[in-house]
Amino acid sequence: MRNYLFITLLFYMFLFYSCGEEKNITITNQCENVVCDSWKSCNSLNGLCELKSSRCDSETDCLENFICDENHNCINSINPCEGVTCSNHGSCSIVNNIAICSCENGYVIDGLNCVDINECSLNTDNCHENADCTNQDGSFSCECKTGFSGDGVNSCEEITIDLCENVVCDSWKNCNSLNGLCELKSNCCDSETDCLEEQTCDENHNCINSVNPCEGVTCSNNGSCSIVNNIAICSCENGYVADGLNCVDINECSLNTDNCQSGFNCVNSEGSF
Repeated sequence: MRNYLFITLLFYMFLFYSCGEEKNITITNQCENVVCDSWKSCNSLNGLCELKSSRCDSETDCLENFICDENHNCINSINPCEGVTCSNHGSCSIVNNIAICSCENGYVIDGLNCVDINECSLNTDNCHENADCTNQDGSFSCECKTGFSGDGVNSCEEITIDLCENVVCDSWKNCNSLNGLCELKSNCCDSETDCLEEQTCDENHNCINSVNPCEGVTCSNNGSCSIVNNIAICSCENGYVADGLNCVDINECSLNTDNCQSGFNCVNSEGSF
């Protein structure tokens, strides 16, 4: 190799100083249209592909006690990857005679382990601005936020239709227009798990104190005790109105709420007229 370079140098010196006269020589890049293998580089002086450092085509290109592996690396006869165990998401490879673990997409090297990359916390995901990112082992997923619809990546459009249009809920629930689901009203329940500690869910789907507020409360003959927001109230029959714990008769005649025709006298009666 040294003799070759020396001869090449003498040749160009001859061109510069031929016949004792200095000549202007234009040296072109001989590698302009040359494509070499990845383990070789082009020599611009002659356009030849030459082996890079520690690379080989066969074992004769390597030092003593080195072999040429399948990736054209000169490596120790004892494989550096021998006895090296990478994690489930990595495999051992040799770089400059050193064993390293190469990881699958979605993982990063940590010693000999390949650990998951949390694209969500690193903000390297491609989720839409109106989507939530959820990290997964070796990957991540995007889902549009409540009130938006789309694939979570390219689009998450706001939902403008009323999803409650054809939804009928129980009296103790309201429909959520964003998702069309029936949700419990405040202090209402389907079971005791919907109530606060030391509360129970009564037959009317109200969260009440463990001690029933109606316990010991006596309404008049024309009313019954019911619980509203954990408070005992007397609910009256038609024709009566609550007055504390009593249900008193409504005088429709004196209040002019009767429907008697003109020329007829209104006569009030108990619970009616």
